[in-house]
Amino acid sequence: MKKSTTKKIITGGVLLIVLAAIIFVGIRLSSKKAPEAGEQAVAAMVNGEPLYAREVESKYERLPPQVKPLITPEAFLNETINALLLVQEAKRQGISVPDEEISRAMDELESQAPSQEEFEKLVVQQGFTLDEVRGQLHDQLLVNKLLNQSIMSQLDISDSRIEDYYKANSGEFTASGDRIFVSHILAGSKEAASDVLQRLKKGGDFKKLAKELSLDKSSGERGGFLGLLPKGVSFPDFEAAAFALEEGELSEPVETPFGFHIIRREKDTLSVADAREQVEQTLKLEMMNTALKTYLSQLRANAHIEIIGEGEKAPEQAPITPEAIKTPEAITFIDTGKDICKKGGLPAIYFFSKSTCGACRELEGPFREALASFEGKAAAYRWELDTGDNLLSDDAEKGIPGDALAAFKEGNPKLQVPFFNFGCRYTRVGKAYKAGADELAEFTKILTLVVESNG
Repeated sequence: MKKSTTKKIITGGVLLIVLAAIIFVGIRLSSKKAPEAGEQAVAAMVNGEPLYAREVESKYERLPPQVKPLITPEAFLNETINALLLVQEAKRQGISVPDEEISRAMDELESQAPSQEEFEKLVVQQGFTLDEVRGQLHDQLLVNKLLNQSIMSQLDISDSRIEDYYKANSGEFTASGDRIFVSHILAGSKEAASDVLQRLKKGGDFKKLAKELSLDKSSGERGGFLGLLPKGVSFPDFEAAAFALEEGELSEPVETPFGFHIIRREKDTLSVADAREQVEQTLKLEMMNTALKTYLSQLRANAHIEIIGEGEKAPEQAPITPEAIKTPEAITFIDTGKDICKKGGLPAIYFFSKSTCGACRELEGPFREALASFEGKAAAYRWELDTGDNLLSDDAEKGIPGDALAAFKEGNPKLQVPFFNFGCRYTRVGKAYKAGADELAEFTKILTLVVESNG
């Protein structure tokens, strides 16, 4: 059977497109664990946050077949960078997505499949796990909140613009022999669909019942309206029932793999009033695309983006030895021999982390406590790479400066966190000691060396 490749019928094709949109727009941009040795090729650095080549390539290969031909690997990397910039900006603005919102979105996505088992099967077929889908939904919801707050809330479409579009595109609102306007209400069983049909025959409001009862939440929000249905894009039984109807007529329950449909054929010509919501959505989408391009251009202008050449890999970083973890007297920082770098005449002290890094949070206390002894003698920064915020400052920074990003990459070829760069002279990756007191002792020791070197 043919499956729809548009959003107009709730079929398997639509669910694939929804999943593709999650990858493409709300893409989860970095793994929860760093790549293993030999897998650490970096495709790009975005405000100090790495995009690993293997992850980007894997996500590109998993694009649905109807989407993949539309975008080259290079363009996909560019869109991945854009997506990461949006996620970073949302986090910088303090936007968050509660677990209950993710669960509701997951339930809504799952409800579009005939059963939970079928949904899970489709997810696996597309190369995902349920946890990955939840992660993608989190990022998609996060970006949606950012765009609603920054762009959508400012869009205003006048009545005259709606009328002008309607007149200029009258063909979109007129049916013909091979395409008709339809609405539907999707139920989970034949009994439920029959109950809906009886309520409609007794005078029930189709749009209201669609919003309340239809399992197709997307069209349900539009009163069940699916728009123009061309021949040859839907399930045969759905198509046959729809094209057999007269204007305003209701179908008996029609079964497809996604449930039972009550179909209503709409008028062959939509008036401006009937088409208003559809036109408004189209115009908003056009305005949204234009505004989004401008918004992304602004984010990119303020970002530090570095595209890494194909095949470039970071060299191996020597691991911290077990002896260093057990012996507080041993110094686990590497002495690069470089001159002390300064900010405002003071040695620059950097601690780089990510909001998801547990070890970073454990080292926060010892780091701050060590700094307290050197107040006024060092310029300290605790940059959070995924938010672009300096956690030692009360201000909400908009990004990480280029000199700080350079300090992050210096002596840190795998681009890992936590990472410490004290004065560009002493660097260290990771947590070295089990006890916080030992971390404090070493931070203090290295800070003393840096400050004394500064005279």
